[in-house]
Amino acid sequence: MPEPGRQSQSLRLVRVILSVAVIGLCAWLLHTMDLRQVAVTLRHADWRLILLAMAINVGLNMVARATRWALLVAPLPHRGAGARTFELWRLLLAAFALSNLVPARAGEALRFMALSRRHGYPVGALIAAQFFEKILECASLVLLALPAALTAQGASLARPVALVAAAAGGGAIIVLVIAARARARGDAPVAAAPPPSPGFHPLARLGARLRSLVGHLAGAMRLLHSPRRWAAGLGLSVCADLVDATMIGLALTAVGIHLPVPVWFFILLALNLAIAVPSTPGQVGVLEAGVVVALIAFGVPKSQALAFALLYHASHVLPTVALGVPFMWREFGSPRRAAAVGLHPEAAAAEEPDAGRA
Repeated sequence: MPEPGRQSQSLRLVRVILSVAVIGLCAWLLHTMDLRQVAVTLRHADWRLILLAMAINVGLNMVARATRWALLVAPLPHRGAGARTFELWRLLLAAFALSNLVPARAGEALRFMALSRRHGYPVGALIAAQFFEKILECASLVLLALPAALTAQGASLARPVALVAAAAGGGAIIVLVIAARARARGDAPVAAAPPPSPGFHPLARLGARLRSLVGHLAGAMRLLHSPRRWAAGLGLSVCADLVDATMIGLALTAVGIHLPVPVWFFILLALNLAIAVPSTPGQVGVLEAGVVVALIAFGVPKSQALAFALLYHASHVLPTVALGVPFMWREFGSPRRAAAVGLHPEAAAAEEPDAGRA
Protein backbone atom coordinates (compact mmCIF):
# COMPACT_ATOMS: atom_id res chain seq x y z
CA MET A 1 0.00 0.00 0.00
CA PRO A 2 1.57 3.36 -0.98
CA GLU A 3 2.13 5.94 1.71
CA PRO A 4 -0.11 9.04 1.73
CA GLY A 5 2.86 11.30 1.12
CA ARG A 6 3.84 9.27 -1.91
CA GLN A 7 0.23 9.46 -3.20
CA SER A 8 0.19 13.25 -2.87
CA GLN A 9 3.52 13.42 -4.69
CA SER A 10 2.01 11.36 -7.52
CA LEU A 11 -0.98 13.71 -7.74
CA ARG A 12 1.32 16.73 -7.83
CA LEU A 13 3.39 15.08 -10.55
CA VAL A 14 0.25 14.45 -12.65
CA ARG A 15 -0.80 18.09 -12.26
CA VAL A 16 2.66 19.30 -13.23
CA ILE A 17 2.63 17.08 -16.34
CA LEU A 18 -0.85 18.34 -17.29
CA SER A 19 0.19 21.95 -16.74
CA VAL A 20 3.31 21.51 -18.88
CA ALA A 21 1.21 19.90 -21.63
CA VAL A 22 -1.26 22.81 -21.48
CA ILE A 23 1.54 25.37 -21.65
CA GLY A 24 3.00 23.57 -24.65
CA LEU A 25 -0.35 23.44 -26.45
CA CYS A 26 -1.01 27.12 -25.73
CA ALA A 27 2.46 28.06 -26.95
CA TRP A 28 1.83 26.15 -30.19
CA LEU A 29 -1.55 27.83 -30.71
CA LEU A 30 -0.11 31.29 -30.00
CA HIS A 31 2.77 30.62 -32.39
CA THR A 32 0.39 29.74 -35.22
CA MET A 33 -2.00 32.69 -34.96
CA ASP A 34 -1.91 36.44 -35.54
CA LEU A 35 -2.07 38.00 -32.07
CA ARG A 36 -2.57 41.45 -33.56
CA GLN A 37 -5.76 40.20 -35.17
CA VAL A 38 -6.85 38.77 -31.82
CA ALA A 39 -6.36 42.22 -30.27
CA VAL A 40 -8.33 43.86 -33.08
CA THR A 41 -11.18 41.37 -32.62
CA LEU A 42 -11.26 42.03 -28.88
CA ARG A 43 -11.20 45.79 -29.42
CA HIS A 44 -14.19 45.65 -31.77
CA ALA A 45 -16.15 43.11 -29.73
CA ASP A 46 -19.62 44.04 -28.51
CA TRP A 47 -18.89 44.32 -24.80
CA ARG A 48 -22.54 44.86 -23.98
CA LEU A 49 -23.15 41.20 -24.81
CA ILE A 50 -20.22 40.15 -22.61
CA LEU A 51 -21.59 42.18 -19.71
CA LEU A 52 -24.96 40.51 -20.24
CA ALA A 53 -23.23 37.11 -20.19
CA MET A 54 -21.53 38.03 -16.90
CA ALA A 55 -24.85 39.13 -15.40
CA ILE A 56 -26.71 35.94 -16.28
CA ASN A 57 -23.74 33.89 -15.06
CA VAL A 58 -23.81 35.23 -11.49
CA GLY A 59 -27.59 35.52 -11.68
CA LEU A 60 -29.44 32.72 -13.47
CA ASN A 61 -26.56 30.24 -13.68
CA MET A 62 -25.38 30.50 -10.07
CA VAL A 63 -28.94 30.67 -8.72
CA ALA A 64 -29.80 27.43 -10.55
CA ARG A 65 -26.66 25.78 -9.14
CA ALA A 66 -27.31 27.09 -5.61
CA THR A 67 -30.93 25.93 -5.73
CA ARG A 68 -29.77 22.47 -6.85
CA TRP A 69 -27.22 22.33 -4.04
CA ALA A 70 -29.89 23.41 -1.51
CA LEU A 71 -32.11 20.61 -2.82
CA LEU A 72 -29.35 18.04 -2.36
CA VAL A 73 -28.18 19.09 1.12
CA ALA A 74 -31.69 19.52 2.56
CA PRO A 75 -32.06 15.83 3.61
CA LEU A 76 -28.56 15.64 5.12
CA PRO A 77 -28.19 15.65 8.91
CA HIS A 78 -27.47 19.13 10.26
CA ARG A 79 -28.12 21.39 13.18
CA GLY A 80 -30.51 24.32 13.21
CA ALA A 81 -32.43 25.50 10.18
CA GLY A 82 -29.78 24.38 7.70
CA ALA A 83 -28.33 26.26 4.74
CA ARG A 84 -30.54 28.53 2.67
CA THR A 85 -30.33 29.12 -1.06
CA PHE A 86 -28.91 32.66 -0.81
CA GLU A 87 -26.24 31.48 1.62
CA LEU A 88 -25.33 28.64 -0.76
CA TRP A 89 -25.20 31.13 -3.64
CA ARG A 90 -22.60 33.14 -1.70
CA LEU A 91 -20.61 30.01 -0.86
CA LEU A 92 -20.71 28.90 -4.49
CA LEU A 93 -19.31 32.24 -5.60
CA ALA A 94 -16.58 31.96 -2.96
CA ALA A 95 -15.82 28.40 -4.08
CA PHE A 96 -15.62 29.38 -7.75
CA ALA A 97 -13.43 32.36 -6.87
CA LEU A 98 -10.96 30.13 -5.02
CA SER A 99 -10.94 27.53 -7.82
CA ASN A 100 -10.19 30.34 -10.28
CA LEU A 101 -7.23 31.53 -8.19
CA VAL A 102 -5.54 28.26 -7.15
CA PRO A 103 -5.27 24.84 -8.88
CA ALA A 104 -7.06 21.54 -8.25
CA ARG A 105 -10.57 23.05 -7.87
CA ALA A 106 -9.88 23.79 -4.23
CA GLY A 107 -13.19 25.64 -3.93
CA GLU A 108 -15.09 22.35 -3.69
CA ALA A 109 -13.47 21.56 -0.34
CA LEU A 110 -14.03 25.16 0.75
CA ARG A 111 -17.81 24.93 0.57
CA PHE A 112 -17.77 21.55 2.35
CA MET A 113 -15.83 22.97 5.27
CA ALA A 114 -17.97 26.12 5.42
CA LEU A 115 -21.22 24.14 5.55
CA SER A 116 -19.78 21.74 8.10
CA ARG A 117 -18.61 24.56 10.34
CA ARG A 118 -21.76 26.63 10.03
CA HIS A 119 -24.48 23.99 10.17
CA GLY A 120 -22.85 20.75 11.27
CA TYR A 121 -23.27 18.90 7.98
CA PRO A 122 -21.01 15.81 8.00
CA VAL A 123 -18.27 16.27 5.40
CA GLY A 124 -18.66 12.67 4.26
CA ALA A 125 -22.37 13.20 3.55
CA LEU A 126 -21.58 16.42 1.64
CA ILE A 127 -19.04 14.55 -0.48
CA ALA A 128 -21.65 11.88 -1.22
CA ALA A 129 -24.13 14.58 -2.26
CA GLN A 130 -21.48 16.18 -4.47
CA PHE A 131 -20.89 12.89 -6.27
CA PHE A 132 -24.59 12.76 -7.04
CA GLU A 133 -24.46 16.40 -8.17
CA LYS A 134 -21.66 15.54 -10.62
CA ILE A 135 -23.71 12.68 -12.03
CA LEU A 136 -26.64 15.07 -12.56
CA GLU A 137 -24.32 17.54 -14.31
CA CYS A 138 -22.97 14.79 -16.57
CA ALA A 139 -26.48 13.56 -17.39
CA SER A 140 -27.67 17.08 -18.22
CA LEU A 141 -24.68 17.82 -20.43
CA VAL A 142 -25.02 14.57 -22.35
CA LEU A 143 -28.79 15.04 -22.67
CA LEU A 144 -28.40 18.52 -24.19
CA ALA A 145 -25.11 18.36 -26.05
CA LEU A 146 -24.94 14.82 -27.38
CA PRO A 147 -27.72 15.35 -29.99
CA ALA A 148 -25.98 18.58 -31.07
CA ALA A 149 -22.66 16.78 -31.45
CA LEU A 150 -24.27 13.97 -33.45
CA THR A 151 -26.03 16.38 -35.82
CA ALA A 152 -23.27 19.01 -36.12
CA GLN A 153 -22.35 19.54 -39.75
CA GLY A 154 -18.88 20.42 -40.99
CA ALA A 155 -16.96 19.59 -37.82
CA SER A 156 -14.41 16.78 -38.02
CA LEU A 157 -14.42 16.62 -34.21
CA ALA A 158 -18.18 16.17 -33.90
CA ARG A 159 -18.28 12.39 -34.07
CA PRO A 160 -15.24 11.73 -31.80
CA VAL A 161 -16.59 14.17 -29.19
CA ALA A 162 -20.03 12.56 -29.46
CA LEU A 163 -18.49 9.11 -28.93
CA VAL A 164 -16.59 10.29 -25.84
CA ALA A 165 -19.75 11.92 -24.46
CA ALA A 166 -21.81 8.80 -25.17
CA ALA A 167 -19.20 6.66 -23.41
CA ALA A 168 -19.21 9.03 -20.43
CA GLY A 169 -23.00 9.01 -20.28
CA GLY A 170 -23.14 5.22 -20.60
CA GLY A 171 -20.51 4.84 -17.89
CA ALA A 172 -22.44 7.17 -15.58
CA ILE A 173 -25.61 5.11 -16.12
CA ILE A 174 -23.77 1.86 -15.34
CA VAL A 175 -22.27 3.34 -12.15
CA LEU A 176 -25.71 4.64 -11.12
CA VAL A 177 -27.30 1.22 -11.65
CA ILE A 178 -24.57 -0.47 -9.57
CA ALA A 179 -24.94 2.18 -6.86
CA ALA A 180 -28.72 1.74 -6.84
CA ARG A 181 -28.31 -2.01 -6.33
CA ALA A 182 -25.80 -1.40 -3.54
CA ARG A 183 -28.23 1.04 -1.95
CA ALA A 184 -31.05 -1.50 -2.17
CA ARG A 185 -28.85 -4.10 -0.44
CA GLY A 186 -27.83 -1.53 2.15
CA ASP A 187 -24.19 -2.64 2.01
CA ALA A 188 -22.64 0.75 1.25
CA PRO A 189 -21.91 3.26 4.02
CA VAL A 190 -23.66 6.60 3.82
CA ALA A 191 -20.41 8.54 4.03
CA ALA A 192 -18.02 6.18 2.35
CA ALA A 193 -14.51 7.59 2.63
CA PRO A 194 -12.18 7.10 -0.34
CA PRO A 195 -10.28 3.88 0.40
CA PRO A 196 -6.50 3.86 0.32
CA SER A 197 -4.99 2.72 -2.94
CA PRO A 198 -4.31 -1.03 -2.81
CA GLY A 199 -1.20 -0.71 -4.94
CA PHE A 200 0.49 1.14 -7.73
CA HIS A 201 -0.97 -1.03 -10.47
CA PRO A 202 -3.25 1.24 -12.56
CA LEU A 203 -6.08 -1.32 -12.77
CA ALA A 204 -6.04 -1.86 -9.02
CA ARG A 205 -6.16 1.87 -8.36
CA LEU A 206 -8.97 2.29 -10.90
CA GLY A 207 -10.95 -0.48 -9.22
CA ALA A 208 -10.48 1.17 -5.82
CA ARG A 209 -11.68 4.49 -7.17
CA LEU A 210 -14.73 2.90 -8.80
CA ARG A 211 -15.64 1.09 -5.57
CA SER A 212 -15.29 4.38 -3.68
CA LEU A 213 -17.47 6.16 -6.26
CA VAL A 214 -20.16 3.47 -6.02
CA GLY A 215 -20.05 3.70 -2.23
CA HIS A 216 -20.46 7.47 -2.27
CA LEU A 217 -23.32 7.30 -4.77
CA ALA A 218 -25.10 4.53 -2.87
CA GLY A 219 -24.80 6.63 0.28
CA ALA A 220 -26.11 9.68 -1.55
CA MET A 221 -29.07 7.68 -2.87
CA ARG A 222 -29.95 6.59 0.64
CA LEU A 223 -29.78 10.19 1.85
CA LEU A 224 -31.49 11.69 -1.21
CA HIS A 225 -34.04 8.92 -1.42
CA SER A 226 -36.74 10.90 -3.28
CA PRO A 227 -36.85 10.35 -7.06
CA ARG A 228 -38.64 13.70 -7.28
CA ARG A 229 -35.58 15.31 -5.74
CA TRP A 230 -33.38 13.63 -8.35
CA ALA A 231 -35.66 14.80 -11.17
CA ALA A 232 -35.72 18.36 -9.80
CA GLY A 233 -31.91 18.31 -9.53
CA LEU A 234 -31.63 17.17 -13.14
CA GLY A 235 -34.04 19.93 -14.21
CA LEU A 236 -31.94 22.56 -12.44
CA SER A 237 -28.80 21.14 -14.08
CA VAL A 238 -30.48 21.49 -17.47
CA CYS A 239 -31.35 25.11 -16.62
CA ALA A 240 -27.73 25.86 -15.69
CA ASP A 241 -26.47 24.30 -18.94
CA LEU A 242 -29.02 26.24 -21.00
CA VAL A 243 -27.75 29.47 -19.42
CA ASP A 244 -24.16 28.42 -20.13
CA ALA A 245 -25.02 27.71 -23.78
CA THR A 246 -26.68 31.13 -23.97
CA MET A 247 -23.46 32.69 -22.66
CA ILE A 248 -21.59 30.90 -25.44
CA GLY A 249 -24.03 32.31 -27.99
CA LEU A 250 -23.62 35.84 -26.60
CA ALA A 251 -19.81 35.65 -26.67
CA LEU A 252 -19.81 34.21 -30.20
CA THR A 253 -22.07 37.02 -31.44
CA ALA A 254 -19.93 39.60 -29.62
CA VAL A 255 -16.90 38.73 -31.78
CA GLY A 256 -18.85 38.31 -35.01
CA ILE A 257 -19.07 34.51 -35.11
CA HIS A 258 -22.48 33.32 -36.26
CA LEU A 259 -23.05 29.60 -35.77
CA PRO A 260 -26.29 27.59 -35.40
CA VAL A 261 -27.64 27.02 -31.89
CA PRO A 262 -26.77 23.28 -31.89
CA VAL A 263 -23.12 24.26 -32.30
CA TRP A 264 -23.35 26.23 -29.04
CA PHE A 265 -24.13 22.98 -27.24
CA PHE A 266 -21.34 21.18 -29.11
CA ILE A 267 -18.89 23.85 -27.89
CA LEU A 268 -20.26 23.46 -24.35
CA LEU A 269 -19.64 19.73 -24.52
CA ALA A 270 -16.16 20.13 -26.04
CA LEU A 271 -14.97 22.65 -23.44
CA ASN A 272 -16.32 20.54 -20.56
CA LEU A 273 -14.37 17.57 -21.89
CA ALA A 274 -11.26 19.79 -22.13
CA ILE A 275 -11.48 20.90 -18.48
CA ALA A 276 -12.61 17.55 -17.06
CA VAL A 277 -9.24 17.00 -15.36
CA PRO A 278 -8.13 19.90 -13.09
CA SER A 279 -4.73 21.31 -14.01
CA THR A 280 -4.17 25.08 -14.06
CA PRO A 281 -5.91 27.63 -11.78
CA GLY A 282 -9.29 28.47 -13.28
CA GLN A 283 -8.44 26.08 -16.15
CA VAL A 284 -6.61 29.00 -17.78
CA GLY A 285 -5.22 27.87 -21.11
CA VAL A 286 -6.99 24.50 -21.00
CA LEU A 287 -10.39 25.96 -21.79
CA GLU A 288 -9.02 28.29 -24.45
CA ALA A 289 -7.12 25.50 -26.20
CA GLY A 290 -10.15 23.19 -26.20
CA VAL A 291 -12.47 25.90 -27.54
CA VAL A 292 -10.05 27.00 -30.27
CA VAL A 293 -9.60 23.42 -31.49
CA ALA A 294 -13.40 22.92 -31.52
CA LEU A 295 -14.09 26.16 -33.43
CA ILE A 296 -11.33 25.55 -35.96
CA ALA A 297 -13.23 22.37 -36.88
CA PHE A 298 -16.15 24.61 -37.91
CA GLY A 299 -13.95 26.80 -40.08
CA VAL A 300 -13.63 29.69 -37.62
CA PRO A 301 -10.29 31.56 -37.92
CA LYS A 302 -7.91 30.89 -35.04
CA SER A 303 -7.64 34.54 -33.98
CA GLN A 304 -11.41 34.93 -33.84
CA ALA A 305 -11.76 31.63 -31.98
CA LEU A 306 -9.19 32.69 -29.36
CA ALA A 307 -10.90 36.06 -28.90
CA PHE A 308 -14.19 34.25 -28.25
CA ALA A 309 -12.54 31.82 -25.82
CA LEU A 310 -10.95 34.66 -23.84
CA LEU A 311 -14.20 36.61 -23.59
CA TYR A 312 -16.28 33.56 -22.69
CA HIS A 313 -13.77 32.53 -20.01
CA ALA A 314 -13.68 36.08 -18.68
CA SER A 315 -17.49 36.13 -18.39
CA HIS A 316 -17.15 33.22 -15.96
CA VAL A 317 -14.01 34.16 -14.07
CA LEU A 318 -14.22 37.94 -13.58
CA PRO A 319 -17.66 38.22 -11.91
CA THR A 320 -17.16 35.16 -9.71
CA VAL A 321 -13.78 36.42 -8.48
CA ALA A 322 -15.05 39.98 -7.97
CA LEU A 323 -18.08 38.83 -5.95
CA GLY A 324 -16.65 35.64 -4.46
CA VAL A 325 -13.43 36.96 -2.89
CA PRO A 326 -15.30 39.20 -0.37
CA PHE A 327 -17.52 36.25 0.63
CA MET A 328 -14.41 34.06 0.90
CA TRP A 329 -12.71 36.69 3.07
CA ARG A 330 -15.77 36.95 5.35
CA GLU A 331 -15.95 33.18 5.83
CA PHE A 332 -12.25 32.32 6.31
CA GLY A 333 -10.58 35.59 7.26
CA SER A 334 -8.26 35.83 4.24
CA PRO A 335 -7.79 34.32 0.79
CA ARG A 336 -4.59 32.66 2.03
CA ARG A 337 -6.51 30.87 4.80
CA ALA A 338 -9.23 29.88 2.33
CA ALA A 339 -6.62 28.49 -0.06
CA ALA A 340 -5.05 26.48 2.77
CA VAL A 341 -8.45 24.99 3.64
CA GLY A 342 -9.28 24.27 -0.01
CA LEU A 343 -5.95 22.63 -0.85
CA HIS A 344 -5.60 20.72 2.45
CA PRO A 345 -9.15 19.95 3.64
CA GLU A 346 -7.99 16.98 5.71
CA ALA A 347 -6.01 19.30 7.98
CA ALA A 348 -8.96 21.67 8.32
CA ALA A 349 -11.31 18.76 9.03
CA ALA A 350 -9.10 17.71 11.92
CA GLU A 351 -9.72 21.12 13.51
CA GLU A 352 -13.52 20.70 13.25
CA PRO A 353 -14.88 18.38 15.97
CA ASP A 354 -17.88 17.25 13.87
CA ALA A 355 -16.47 17.66 10.39
CA GLY A 356 -15.44 14.08 9.78
CA ARG A 357 -18.49 12.45 11.35
CA ALA A 358 -21.10 10.97 9.06
